[in-house]
Order: sequence, then C-alpha cells, then structure tokens
Amino acid sequence: MSIIPAIKPDIPGSSSDLAQEPLQPAGQSRWIYCTKVFISILLSFILYSAASNLERWEAFRSWLVQDIYGSVVPEKKISPVYDPIPPGIELGECIKWDDYSDVHEVSSISVSLSLDDSARDLLFVSRGQLASGTFRLTQSNTGNRINVNATVSTSLEYKDIKICKVVREDGAVGVGIFAPSNSAPRYSPCNVPPNISFNVDLPMSMSSLNSLETDLPRFRQSLTDLTQEMFFHKLKLQSASYQPISVESTSGENIKIKTQGGVSGRFTANSSFSVEGEAEDIDVELNLVNDDIDRPTLARVKGVQRSCWGCQPVLREISELPEQKTMKISTNLTIPDNRGGAFDIAATSPHSFSIKVGDAPLDSVINIAAGIVGDNVTSGWGDLEFSDAVEDPSGRNTGRMRQLRLYEAHRRGVRGSTWWSEETKSRGNVSLIVDRGIGNLGHDCGSNSRITREKIQRRARAEAPAQWGQGFRCSSFASHLHLLRPDQAQVLLFSWKAGALQWNRVKMTAPNTNAGPGSRISIKVGVIEIAGNSNKLRRRAHLEIIFKTS
Repeated sequence: MSIIPAIKPDIPGSSSDLAQEPLQPAGQSRWIYCTKVFISILLSFILYSAASNLERWEAFRSWLVQDIYGSVVPEKKISPVYDPIPPGIELGECIKWDDYSDVHEVSSISVSLSLDDSARDLLFVSRGQLASGTFRLTQSNTGNRINVNATVSTSLEYKDIKICKVVREDGAVGVGIFAPSNSAPRYSPCNVPPNISFNVDLPMSMSSLNSLETDLPRFRQSLTDLTQEMFFHKLKLQSASYQPISVESTSGENIKIKTQGGVSGRFTANSSFSVEGEAEDIDVELNLVNDDIDRPTLARVKGVQRSCWGCQPVLREISELPEQKTMKISTNLTIPDNRGGAFDIAATSPHSFSIKVGDAPLDSVINIAAGIVGDNVTSGWGDLEFSDAVEDPSGRNTGRMRQLRLYEAHRRGVRGSTWWSEETKSRGNVSLIVDRGIGNLGHDCGSNSRITREKIQRRARAEAPAQWGQGFRCSSFASHLHLLRPDQAQVLLFSWKAGALQWNRVKMTAPNTNAGPGSRISIKVGVIEIAGNSNKLRRRAHLEIIFKTS
C-alpha cells in the first residue's frame, strides 16, 4: 500500500501568504512582567500613602513642634496642665475667651481689667512657657481706676491662656497670666509662641504706692511716663530670662531689680537700691538720698555673665581678647541740707565696669567697694610717690591739716588713711578687688565742685622692675581706677572727705603668664576718708599683686 501525501489547498490570506512574526526571547518577557509588577506595587504604596497622609502629617508636625518647643502636641485635645501658682496667691475673676471654632479666625484678641485706685499694693505675675511678651507700666489715666490691658497676638490655640485677677495673702492685688505647660501649636509647624502685650496704666492723680511687684519670667519690662510725684515705697521688678528691664525714671524707698538680661534707667532711692543683671548691659544712673548718718543709704550692683553651654575657658594673647562693653554706674549723692549723710556703694562684675560718683555732700561718710572676678591673671609690684596740696573744703580756716598714712599690706594689697581731724578719722572707705578685666571707680570733680582740677595738683610716678622691660611715668589727671588688661594693672587709690580729694596712683606691666583657668589674683585697696592741706606730704608705699590659685 502506498501512501499518497495530502495536498493543502491554497487559501487566500492564509499563513502561507504572510511573513511569519518572530518569537520574543523569554528573558525579555520576564523583564516586562517584573516592570508591571513593580509599577503595581509602587502605585499601591502611593495610594496607601495618600490614604494615610493626614495621619502622617500630624505625626510629623507633632515631632517638629516637640523639637522646637520642647513639648508634645497630642493628636487629640487633652486637658491643659498649668505650672503651680506661686504660693500665697489666689485667682479671682478670669477672662472668658469666646469659643472660636477655628483658631485662624483671629490673629489677636484684647481684654481689659480694672483695679480700684484704693489698691496700694500691686502685683503682676505670670507662669508657663508660652506666657511671654512685653510688660509696660505708664501713668496717663485721667480716671480713678488702674487700667490693665492685655493683647494676645498669636496663631496658636490661645484659648487655654488664663488672664485673671489675683490676690496675695499679704493684701496685694493685681493680674496674673497663666499659660499651660502642655500647650503647643496644632495647625502648622511654622507657628510661633504667642506674644502678650501687657499694659498697666496708673491714674495721674496717684502719687504713691506702698509696693509694686512684678514676677514675669519671660516678659520684657519697662516703666515709662511716670509723673515726678510718683513714689514707690517698695519697687521690685523680677524676670528669670534674658529679657531686659528698662526704667525711664522713678523714685522709691527700696528698689530691687533682678534679671538675666540688661538693666537701664534713672533711679532715686532713699534707703536701698539693688540690681542684678547681665554685666555688659547694665547702665544705671542713681540718685541716693540720705538724712541719717547712722543709717547709710545702700546701693548694690551685681553684674552676671550670660551662661554659655559647652564653653571652655581659654587663655589667649591680649590682641585676641574681644572688646567688652562696660557696666556703667553713675551716682549722685543728695542730703536735705547738703551736709552730712552716709552712703554705702558696692558693685561686682565679671567684666569691665565703672562707678562715677558726683559731688559728695560736706561732712558725708562714703563707703565704696568694687570687685572683678575672672580667669586671667597677672602679678608684680610697683612704687608710688605723690605730693598733693588740698584746700580745706569747709572753709573753716582753723588750721586744720590733712593727715595721711599709707602702709604696706603684703598680700592684702595697700591700705591707707587720710583725715582732717581726729573726730573724723574713721569715716569712709574705698576698697577694690580685681581678678581680671577693667574696674573703674571714680569721683567726678565737675565745675560745681569746691575742689576743681586747678586746686588739685598731683604727681604720680610708677616704675616696673627691670625684668619687665622699660618703666614708664604717668602724671595726667585721672578720676578712675582700673585694671587695663589681664597683664596690666593701673590702680588709683583715693578717698574724699567734704569734697577734698587725695589721689594715689600706681601702674604695673607684667609678662604673660601660663596660669590655668582656676588661677586668680586679688587686689584690695582701702583708703579711709579724705584729708588735705597746703602742706606737701610725701610717702612711699608698695602695692603688691599676689598670684593665687584657687
């Protein structure tokens, strides 16, 4: 049997008439498949991310706010937590905020409170991290009420900030601002803390207050536009931050200011004045009033250095030392009948500072102490020679003669005394302690002083040991005491009695030292009272600056 092959008919359009398509390689097909799978996964991830975008953004915003403000913003509203109210203070009437549905409906809101002008003890206090802004005390109100206005400017949820009347157990009344410690922005990471403008306006008819006290840790404080008749028996301004305190002009029996920022202004104090602030930003003008020689009017000024986290003390060459601002204290001494009176002034600072004292009342007793503390050191000694002729400022012309005594005090520096008569021998004292920087302790002999520059003739000579290099001379008029640099010391010893001045000056230059940060030097200068007469007195004294390691 033979097999006859089958013959396929020719069908138009059949595959026999067309070119056969090439087959794709297996590797390329797998690549296309993987790409499709990857795109599907990516799209799924994007869709998932979009679905949870609000939750993720809220978590990110909460983290960012925590990093900036140090507080966590809950996703759900929780009850506010407030810092403890200062002891002895009770809250009275509080402002009721309108219940805004959206905090962005307003950018600020103002509220007003008033206190009866019969209140003679006023208190203004704040607590909370977000309780910050400005406090301003004025006296322009023509009514008989003490007006208190507060403006809260913020993009935050401010409704938890309390503004309330407060009453302290000692009878003081006022206003308090209390912000929750767990409050923070909820709507945008770009939000900033609220700024609270806190203004207190006293009636112009008010002439005195028993006490005015502020305890506003994060507020910039200022007292402006007070009448000349306004008198505070007790004025206490306090802050716990680097916000400054400025006073245009005010008078009081006892004045106390404390802050970590700057302090400036004009003050008249009848009993005591105390200020503590950043040394480089203290600039005060004091008018000290006294009418009792047995109870001196006190003035205390303390300059502090702003904290520097992680800073290490470094000894540098003089040319590398940064130029520092000077703490400035100008003092005028006043007594009712311009005779007698007692005054006690003390100042300390880690930086350079100056004390300028105006004309001293006749027969007044004045004590001054100044101190500078730092890291850099110097050591050495110097000779002092002087010759002064001073007229008796009392005009008595009874043959009174200036008596002078200077003697070496070794490690305690130089002490000396001058006096007109035995009965006034123990009056007055000037002392200085310097570890570094510049101290300026001076008496301003203006044109109105009984003793003018022409009436004071002095000759001061200072020499340095040969190993220090070439010595030098100085004979110019000077009214200050300072340590020029860590390797130079210029000391002007002086005191006064009834306006007559005795100047003793010495200057030394020491080589660079290799002392460590704990090393110190100490200069103490004590001069008791002023004395002077037409007789020329010559004395030689040694000033010894001792190198000490604490």
